[in-house]
Amino acid sequence: MKYNKFILIFFLGISILSCSKQERSIDIKDVTKQVIDTIHPKSNTITGYTNKVLVVKGSVNGKVKVLFDGSELILEGEIDKKFDMDYYGQIPVSFGFVPFEATKGELTITCDIF
Repeated sequence: MKYNKFILIFFLGISILSCSKQERSIDIKDVTKQVIDTIHPKSNTITGYTNKVLVVKGSVNGKVKVLFDGSELILEGEIDKKFDMDYYGQIPVSFGFVPFEATKGELTITCDIF
């Protein structure tokens, strides 16, 4: 019985210590201005990171460009999109917004690595 408790406590502790989620969010109120941000991963995680996720929500009156770690996404209208990619390593992840055809609207762009 003591052995089972030890194993349970051990794995619970590893699970808690290995949580290494990093998140950043930007709010776009003016779609005529560029906004770029970067997540810098922690270097002292036990398990490292495996996923990067970008969530874009909002509404614009034309096409917009959203950048996600080297990829360029063209979105328009009512937007509620999630992009999920594998992530291997300690390389910073950049994301952001570049003005394109839209002149009005608001967006929230959230990027996570975990």
